[in-house]
Amino acid sequence: SINSSRSAVTPFGPVITDRNDVEPHIRRAQAAILSPHRPLDLFFNKSREELKDILEQDDQALSFSEDVVVVDIEDPDGTDLFFVDLPGKYIFLAQWTESYTA
Repeated sequence: SINSSRSAVTPFGPVITDRNDVEPHIRRAQAAILSPHRPLDLFFNKSREELKDILEQDDQALSFSEDVVVVDIEDPDGTDLFFVDLPGKYIFLAQWTESYTA
């Protein structure tokens, strides 16, 4: 799901039952966040290359968003999952550092 700063949590895509589908769905959700003017279902089946093309060719695409991707795991036998969007974290840290060191 996508947690938007403008609204509540928005479900995104189907329920994932195959662990190999986790990364592609996270990438799709991230691309959807950066293109809030496009319908969410446009991103559901896109490949990594197609997502890259969409964002590169979209002059309305955002370079950063405060919205977040939320991953709910419902598997008592599953392993822990952790991911960090480093470009977003880097931008935040750079802005924070600038404002406190200036």
